[in-house]
Amino acid sequence: CVPRAPADHRQGPRGRPLALAAMAMLMDKITIATVPWFGTKSHSRRDITLTVFGTADKLTLPVEVTTKVTEVRWMLSQRLGVEPETLAFVVKQASSFKKLNESDEIRSCT
Repeated sequence: CVPRAPADHRQGPRGRPLALAAMAMLMDKITIATVPWFGTKSHSRRDITLTVFGTADKLTLPVEVTTKVTEVRWMLSQRLGVEPETLAFVVKQASSFKKLNESDEIRSCT
């Protein structure tokens, strides 16, 4: 599908009509460097339940499915007024506990 030249016939760079030149400039910006390496993110939503370790205090947050630990850590640190490095996210895995890494997706029950 080739876009038609608009009624405005002013010339842009490379002798193209201005509207086509603007479209070409946008397409020139799409490269492997500008497309995120992880592809598209799902925008489905779910609730996660955070529990303060060793207590019964719980907090339920709505997040997107692909939300990373670092995003939740930053959000909570801003709201609580603490340094992000002081927060750790731990999940129960089989009969032990696992500390989540920054790049891990946040789990439903943390």
